[in-house]
Amino acid sequence: MSTTLNPTSGIDLDFSAFTAQREESSRKHFEGAATDYCFSLDLKLRQRLSAIPALQLAAKAFLSFGLALQKQIMSLRGVAVGPNQFPRIYNIAQDCAERLGIGIPQVFVLYEVQMNAYTLATEESGDMLVLHSSLVEAMTDEELRFVIGHECGHIHNAHCVWSTLGQILANGALNELAKKIPGAGILLQLLSGGTSLFLNSWFRCAELTADRAGLICCGNLDTARYALAKLATGGKSEILKDINLDQYVKQLDTDQATPVRLWESMIDHPITSKRVAMMRIFRECEVLYRWRPEMRGDKPGMSKDAVDFQCEQIARVFLRKGGN
Repeated sequence: MSTTLNPTSGIDLDFSAFTAQREESSRKHFEGAATDYCFSLDLKLRQRLSAIPALQLAAKAFLSFGLALQKQIMSLRGVAVGPNQFPRIYNIAQDCAERLGIGIPQVFVLYEVQMNAYTLATEESGDMLVLHSSLVEAMTDEELRFVIGHECGHIHNAHCVWSTLGQILANGALNELAKKIPGAGILLQLLSGGTSLFLNSWFRCAELTADRAGLICCGNLDTARYALAKLATGGKSEILKDINLDQYVKQLDTDQATPVRLWESMIDHPITSKRVAMMRIFRECEVLYRWRPEMRGDKPGMSKDAVDFQCEQIARVFLRKGGN
C-alpha cells in the first residue's frame, strides 16, 4: 500500500509563531526606543528636537500636506519598483527591510542626472524611498544594497518627520508652496537662525546612524566606502579606480584645521571623508557583530560606548574643551 508524503510535513506553518519570532528578533536590537546601533549624537539631538513642541506640531501639520503632494508628483514622474518592475531593486529593498525588521518601503526610480537617494515619510503615512536613475546606473548590486540599507535605516530609527521635513524644505518648488500652507509661516520662522543650524547638526548625525544601517545591510566595509566615494565623485568608474580611500580619510586633518568648519556647520550631510572614517570605526563594533556574526574576526569587538566616543570626536564640527 503506497502512502503519499506531505511535502510540508517537516515545515512549521504556524504563522503566529513565525511573527512572534520575527518580533522577538527585532526587539533584541533595540535599547529602549532606540536601535542598538544608533549613533549617540543622533539620539541626543533628536530628543532635544522632540522637546520643542511648537516645532514638532508645525512640522507635522506642514508634512501632512507636503508629503501628500510629493507622493502625487512622484507617481507622475517616477517608476514604481515592484516584483515585476525593476525586480532586482525590489529584491534588494526587500532584503534590507527584512534584515532590519521594517516593512518594505515603496521604492521609486526617478530620472535625474545628479546622484541621490532619499526617504519621505511621516508617522501616519507609508514610507517612500526614491532612487535617482543615475545612482542606480552607477552602483553595483552590493553598493546599491548599502544605499537602500542606509535609507531603510532612516525608517528603522524613526527619523521620518525631521528628515522628510529637510527633504521638502530643500526642494525649491515645494518650499514656495509651503508658504501657502496653514502653519508653515510658524515653521519657517522657527527654522530661521539658530534652530536651522541645530536641525542641520541633527541631519548630519542621523546620516551617520543610517550609514551604520547600510553597513549592516551590505555586510562589507569596502562596498560601503566605495558607494560613498561614488556619491562624492559622481560615480564614474574610471575616476574611482585611482582613488585611495585611506588617503581620502586623511583629508580630515586638513579640513579640521581650516575655516571650512564654518561651512560644514551649515550643511545637512557630513563630509564624506568623515563618513568613511566613522564607518571604519563602527566596523569594529560589537553591535555590528550581533547583526553580522560572519564579520567578526579574531579580535574582540569594541563596545558601543567606545565606538560612539571616537565617532563623536570626528562628527563634531566644533570640539568642546576636553573632547567631551
